[in-house]
Amino acid sequence: MSKWKIVKIEEEEERWILSIDGGGIRGIIPSLILDYLDKALKEKGDKRPLYSHFDLIAGTSTGGIIAAVLSAPIFDTSLLHRELGDNVKVYKTEKHLFKQQKKIFLGEIPQRVEISQIKKLYMEHGKDIFEPKMKLFGSLFSEKYNESSFEFFLHRTFQAGMLNDLLIPTLIVSYNPKGSTPYLFKSYENNSIFIRDALRATSAAPMYFSPSKIENTALLDGGLIANNPVILAYQEARKLYPNCKKFHLLSLSTLSPKLSLDVTQLSGGLAGWAEPITKIYSNAQLEMADIAASALPNTEYIRIWKEFEGEKIKLDDIRSESLQKLSKMGEDLITDKQEVLNDVVSRLATRPLAEEFPLEVKLLEDHTH
Repeated sequence: MSKWKIVKIEEEEERWILSIDGGGIRGIIPSLILDYLDKALKEKGDKRPLYSHFDLIAGTSTGGIIAAVLSAPIFDTSLLHRELGDNVKVYKTEKHLFKQQKKIFLGEIPQRVEISQIKKLYMEHGKDIFEPKMKLFGSLFSEKYNESSFEFFLHRTFQAGMLNDLLIPTLIVSYNPKGSTPYLFKSYENNSIFIRDALRATSAAPMYFSPSKIENTALLDGGLIANNPVILAYQEARKLYPNCKKFHLLSLSTLSPKLSLDVTQLSGGLAGWAEPITKIYSNAQLEMADIAASALPNTEYIRIWKEFEGEKIKLDDIRSESLQKLSKMGEDLITDKQEVLNDVVSRLATRPLAEEFPLEVKLLEDHTH
């Protein structure tokens, strides 16, 4: 028998926010970065699960899936199932009579997913996420992919997990086209929503999947409004932690390529602009997120991104050679940003546990009767 208990451990004046971009199958890249951070922390002797180092985790589309995976409950039949290691025990030290110190057990931080499994989800189940529809006229009058297959993948992964089962404040971004506003799923507010339903909504990319309905509201992919959700994450963090003196925003890209386009060479009209305009919009949105996040007061913005040359990999390209190329791109990005990532690891490893962190407390059997 167990229960959850919020234990105040230490005053925290700085907060760490993890933000993960959308990008379909390119989620392989941030999954590799997270695996690197996790292993580097373990090498420093920090046995805490990766999610517990952050005060808020935010994600859009594929980034939302990764954000949820980090601290989701793991059911026996889940795709994430594994033999869990020992939970991390948490103590505090109190001074007692004659200045003797006593360690007092507060609770345990539950282990969750093995971080290396996140990449495995993409490598082994990309075909389940992007299963083509069998249709007479191709994608002309219908979405490209079978949402039933994608929904089954989400069900197998997260099963009956609810948003409030996530162990760290988690923000998942979708888009409400009727109100032209972001639709935010919050683990700390949306208690009656399945994780899988929030993730279906954040991933409902037009032309790829049909819209998702939540409480009679048709929702689309969060990438339409915030493919890099860092600004929305910052706004939520300000509400959650109003006394914070400094925010550290760790933003993981999916290596969406920067656009280089000579518009003078376009033929003009619908035929000339139909394809380029979507790329221009997506690129401009990412650029603006970077500019805005870099200008936030009392904030450190750490963006893990670099430009790559060569063939661009589309968000639904699940060919074996493309998956291998994405893995190589992720490894190269880690090498390029290794100094920055190692600095992040050093600082995370020395962070105290946040004061609001939920600890699982084992209850002793009652032998009084």
